Amino acid sequence: MNRIPTWFLGLLVVALVIGFTTVVLADDTKGTIKSTDETKMTVTVTVDGKDMTYTATKDTKITVAGKDAKFADLKKDAKVTVTWKKDGDKVVVSAIAAS
Repeated sequence: MNRIPTWFLGLLVVALVIGFTTVVLADDTKGTIKSTDETKMTVTVTVDGKDMTYTATKDTKITVAGKDAKFADLKKDAKVTVTWKKDGDKVVVSAIAAS
């Protein structure tokens, strides 16, 4: 009968924990919409006096007041939460929720 070494099981557990952790790591940026550019699909958000620009994709879930919306529905001065994560050198925006 072949037994799996104990150290291998420990290594497997560590690998699984790291794998699950990277899947759920996402950041939220909360601020106010300063501007949008429908052509480039960018939204500039002011947070504590600093402007941060995010690029949406066709996969970005956009909501306004809790309802599904289009990028064009995002309006200047609306309160917004941008959910994003780093993928190498890129920032991937998964959701934009405006109120």
